[in-house]
Amino acid sequence: MKSLRSGMLSDAMDALGRVSNASGGFQISHPRLVTVGRAFTLRQVRQEENPEGVARHGEAAKALIGPGDILIIDTPDILDVATWGEGHTLRALASRAAGVVINGAVRDAAALADHALPVLYRSVSPRRSKGRLVTAELGCAVDVCGVAIAPGDLVCFDADGLAAIAPQDEDAILKEVETIQAWEAERDERLRTALESLAR
Repeated sequence: MKSLRSGMLSDAMDALGRVSNASGGFQISHPRLVTVGRAFTLRQVRQEENPEGVARHGEAAKALIGPGDILIIDTPDILDVATWGEGHTLRALASRAAGVVINGAVRDAAALADHALPVLYRSVSPRRSKGRLVTAELGCAVDVCGVAIAPGDLVCFDADGLAAIAPQDEDAILKEVETIQAWEAERDERLRTALESLAR
Protein backbone atom coordinates (compact mmCIF):
# COMPACT_ATOMS: atom_id res chain seq x y z
CA MET A 1 0.00 0.00 0.00
CA LYS A 2 2.96 2.27 -0.65
CA SER A 3 1.94 5.81 -1.63
CA LEU A 4 -1.75 4.99 -1.22
CA ARG A 5 -3.93 8.10 -1.18
CA SER A 6 -7.65 8.74 -0.90
CA GLY A 7 -7.71 10.12 -4.45
CA MET A 8 -6.10 6.97 -5.84
CA LEU A 9 -8.66 4.79 -4.13
CA SER A 10 -11.44 6.93 -5.58
CA ASP A 11 -9.85 6.75 -9.04
CA ALA A 12 -9.55 2.97 -8.79
CA MET A 13 -13.21 2.65 -7.86
CA ASP A 14 -14.12 4.83 -10.85
CA ALA A 15 -11.95 2.75 -13.18
CA LEU A 16 -13.66 -0.45 -12.02
CA GLY A 17 -17.13 1.02 -12.35
CA ARG A 18 -17.74 0.99 -8.60
CA VAL A 19 -19.53 3.65 -6.62
CA SER A 20 -16.77 5.96 -5.38
CA ASN A 21 -16.85 5.45 -1.61
CA ALA A 22 -14.89 8.63 -0.96
CA SER A 23 -15.59 12.18 0.16
CA GLY A 24 -13.85 15.47 0.92
CA GLY A 25 -14.43 18.74 2.73
CA PHE A 26 -12.81 17.74 6.04
CA GLN A 27 -10.24 19.38 8.28
CA ILE A 28 -7.13 17.43 9.26
CA SER A 29 -4.55 17.74 12.01
CA HIS A 30 -1.63 16.58 9.83
CA PRO A 31 -2.19 17.61 6.20
CA ARG A 32 1.09 16.11 4.96
CA LEU A 33 0.35 12.60 6.22
CA VAL A 34 -1.59 9.75 4.65
CA THR A 35 -3.22 7.43 7.18
CA VAL A 36 -4.29 3.86 6.39
CA GLY A 37 -5.78 1.30 8.76
CA ARG A 38 -8.71 -0.88 9.76
CA ALA A 39 -11.93 0.72 10.95
CA PHE A 40 -13.18 0.47 14.52
CA THR A 41 -16.55 2.21 14.56
CA LEU A 42 -18.60 3.97 17.20
CA ARG A 43 -21.80 6.04 16.91
CA GLN A 44 -22.82 8.80 19.31
CA VAL A 45 -26.08 10.69 19.81
CA ARG A 46 -27.21 13.53 22.02
CA GLN A 47 -27.77 12.41 25.60
CA GLU A 48 -31.44 13.35 25.59
CA GLU A 49 -31.99 10.95 22.68
CA ASN A 50 -30.55 8.02 24.62
CA PRO A 51 -30.45 8.66 28.41
CA GLU A 52 -29.18 5.10 29.01
CA GLY A 53 -26.17 5.54 26.74
CA VAL A 54 -22.65 5.90 28.09
CA ALA A 55 -19.62 7.95 27.15
CA ARG A 56 -17.39 5.14 25.84
CA HIS A 57 -15.25 6.91 23.27
CA GLY A 58 -12.53 7.46 25.87
CA GLU A 59 -12.60 3.73 26.61
CA ALA A 60 -12.44 2.98 22.89
CA ALA A 61 -9.40 5.22 22.51
CA LYS A 62 -7.66 3.65 25.50
CA ALA A 63 -8.63 -0.02 25.53
CA LEU A 64 -10.82 -1.17 22.65
CA ILE A 65 -8.87 -0.18 19.55
CA GLY A 66 -5.66 -1.95 18.64
CA PRO A 67 -2.41 -1.10 16.87
CA GLY A 68 -3.03 0.10 13.34
CA ASP A 69 -6.77 0.70 13.85
CA ILE A 70 -8.53 3.86 12.76
CA LEU A 71 -11.19 4.89 15.25
CA ILE A 72 -14.28 6.19 13.45
CA ILE A 73 -16.62 8.23 15.67
CA ASP A 74 -19.90 9.05 13.97
CA THR A 75 -21.89 11.92 15.46
CA PRO A 76 -24.09 12.66 12.45
CA ASP A 77 -25.31 16.26 12.19
CA ILE A 78 -23.84 17.17 15.61
CA LEU A 79 -21.26 19.84 14.86
CA ASP A 80 -21.71 22.05 17.94
CA VAL A 81 -20.28 19.62 20.53
CA ALA A 82 -16.69 18.36 20.49
CA THR A 83 -16.42 14.59 20.93
CA TRP A 84 -12.61 14.52 20.66
CA GLY A 85 -9.74 16.47 22.18
CA GLU A 86 -6.15 16.27 23.34
CA GLY A 87 -6.85 13.86 26.19
CA HIS A 88 -8.49 11.37 23.83
CA THR A 89 -5.55 11.68 21.45
CA LEU A 90 -3.12 10.79 24.22
CA ARG A 91 -5.19 7.69 25.05
CA ALA A 92 -5.28 6.62 21.40
CA LEU A 93 -1.54 7.14 21.05
CA ALA A 94 -1.03 4.73 23.95
CA SER A 95 -3.16 2.19 22.03
CA ARG A 96 -0.91 2.71 18.96
CA ALA A 97 -3.89 3.62 16.81
CA ALA A 98 -3.15 4.67 13.24
CA GLY A 99 -5.57 7.59 13.27
CA VAL A 100 -9.01 8.95 14.09
CA VAL A 101 -11.93 10.08 11.94
CA ILE A 102 -14.55 12.27 13.61
CA ASN A 103 -17.82 12.76 11.76
CA GLY A 104 -18.45 15.76 13.98
CA ALA A 105 -16.44 18.25 16.02
CA VAL A 106 -13.17 18.30 17.96
CA ARG A 107 -11.62 20.78 20.35
CA ASP A 108 -7.98 21.47 21.28
CA ALA A 109 -7.43 21.71 17.52
CA ALA A 110 -4.05 23.40 17.83
CA ALA A 111 -2.86 20.80 20.36
CA LEU A 112 -3.96 17.92 18.11
CA ALA A 113 -1.44 19.11 15.54
CA ASP A 114 1.34 18.77 18.13
CA HIS A 115 0.80 15.01 18.55
CA ALA A 116 1.72 12.24 16.13
CA LEU A 117 -1.83 10.88 15.77
CA PRO A 118 -3.59 12.10 12.59
CA VAL A 119 -7.17 13.24 13.16
CA LEU A 120 -9.70 13.97 10.39
CA TYR A 121 -12.75 15.96 11.46
CA ARG A 122 -15.58 18.17 10.23
CA SER A 123 -15.65 21.10 12.65
CA VAL A 124 -14.39 22.53 15.93
CA SER A 125 -16.25 23.50 19.09
CA PRO A 126 -15.18 24.47 22.62
CA ARG A 127 -18.16 22.57 24.11
CA ARG A 128 -17.21 19.22 25.67
CA SER A 129 -19.14 16.01 25.08
CA LYS A 130 -19.60 15.12 28.78
CA GLY A 131 -23.27 15.50 29.64
CA ARG A 132 -24.13 16.14 26.00
CA LEU A 133 -23.19 13.08 23.92
CA VAL A 134 -23.45 9.36 24.67
CA THR A 135 -22.42 6.24 22.78
CA ALA A 136 -25.35 4.49 21.15
CA GLU A 137 -23.46 1.71 19.32
CA LEU A 138 -20.03 0.12 19.04
CA GLY A 139 -18.92 -1.85 15.99
CA CYS A 140 -21.69 -0.53 13.77
CA ALA A 141 -21.95 0.46 10.13
CA VAL A 142 -21.63 4.23 9.77
CA ASP A 143 -21.89 6.83 7.02
CA VAL A 144 -19.32 9.63 7.11
CA CYS A 145 -20.36 12.30 4.63
CA GLY A 146 -21.38 9.65 2.10
CA VAL A 147 -18.54 7.23 2.85
CA ALA A 148 -19.98 3.92 4.04
CA ILE A 149 -17.72 2.30 6.64
CA ALA A 150 -18.14 -0.99 8.48
CA PRO A 151 -15.88 -2.46 11.16
CA GLY A 152 -12.77 -3.95 9.58
CA ASP A 153 -12.97 -1.93 6.36
CA LEU A 154 -9.72 -0.53 4.99
CA VAL A 155 -9.79 3.22 5.56
CA CYS A 156 -7.51 5.85 4.05
CA PHE A 157 -7.54 9.56 4.85
CA ASP A 158 -5.35 12.51 3.96
CA ALA A 159 -5.57 16.21 3.14
CA ASP A 160 -7.84 15.44 0.17
CA GLY A 161 -10.42 13.49 2.16
CA LEU A 162 -11.57 10.03 3.16
CA ALA A 163 -12.03 6.72 1.33
CA ALA A 164 -12.94 3.22 2.48
CA ILE A 165 -13.11 -0.22 0.89
CA ALA A 166 -14.72 -3.40 2.18
CA PRO A 167 -12.47 -6.48 2.62
CA GLN A 168 -14.12 -8.33 -0.27
CA ASP A 169 -13.25 -5.45 -2.64
CA GLU A 170 -9.66 -4.90 -1.51
CA ASP A 171 -7.81 -7.15 -3.93
CA ALA A 172 -9.44 -5.73 -7.05
CA ILE A 173 -9.26 -2.10 -5.96
CA LEU A 174 -5.67 -2.23 -4.68
CA LYS A 175 -4.57 -3.98 -7.87
CA GLU A 176 -6.15 -1.16 -9.88
CA VAL A 177 -4.36 1.35 -7.63
CA GLU A 178 -1.04 -0.25 -8.62
CA THR A 179 -1.94 0.23 -12.30
CA ILE A 180 -2.82 3.88 -11.66
CA GLN A 181 0.41 4.45 -9.71
CA ALA A 182 2.49 3.03 -12.55
CA TRP A 183 0.71 5.21 -15.11
CA GLU A 184 1.09 8.33 -12.94
CA ALA A 185 4.80 7.65 -12.37
CA GLU A 186 5.38 7.40 -16.14
CA ARG A 187 3.31 10.55 -16.76
CA ASP A 188 5.09 12.57 -14.09
CA GLU A 189 8.52 11.53 -15.37
CA ARG A 190 7.53 12.55 -18.88
CA LEU A 191 6.28 15.93 -17.65
CA ARG A 192 9.42 16.55 -15.56
CA THR A 193 11.59 15.77 -18.57
CA ALA A 194 9.62 18.26 -20.65
CA LEU A 195 9.99 20.94 -17.99
CA GLU A 196 13.74 20.35 -17.76
CA SER A 197 13.99 20.74 -21.54
CA LEU A 198 12.19 24.09 -21.35
CA ALA A 199 14.57 25.27 -18.64
CA ARG A 200 17.68 24.65 -20.72
